Amino acid sequence: LHLVLAVKNAIREFTNDTTSLLHHVYLSEPMLKAAPEEALDFSCVSEQEVAEDRDLEKQDIGLKTFSKKELNELRTRIRDKVKAKKKSPQLVTPYPSPVYDEVFYKGLQALDALAGDPIPEGDHIVEFSEEVWKSLARYDPELS
Repeated sequence: LHLVLAVKNAIREFTNDTTSLLHHVYLSEPMLKAAPEEALDFSCVSEQEVAEDRDLEKQDIGLKTFSKKELNELRTRIRDKVKAKKKSPQLVTPYPSPVYDEVFYKGLQALDALAGDPIPEGDHIVEFSEEVWKSLARYDPELS
């Protein structure tokens, strides 16, 4: 039941935003504590999260059913909000405009020098220790 409620709530919360849904799932405690090919351990889910889901279940029972007229009105309001949001400007032109001069490029060189030798171009193989999957850095907020 807990899992069913969690899925229902995720669908309601993320609707068509797959990127945010995946981000939420991959940063969940069971996923962060698991290694590849390992079964997920949901025992780490806190009692508070389970209690919150139970509260949501109680709320779901009392959900109002909408008439066709009410649904159409809601759809219209949502469409209007989406249209208004699309019309509003998303980006702001920086002021003052950035200056790409000699000082800027010298600063880039200094930062690149701090980074060490450049990685040679081409195909490379990177190997990670299996210990990385159980590292506290994956799920400890003080280290992440």
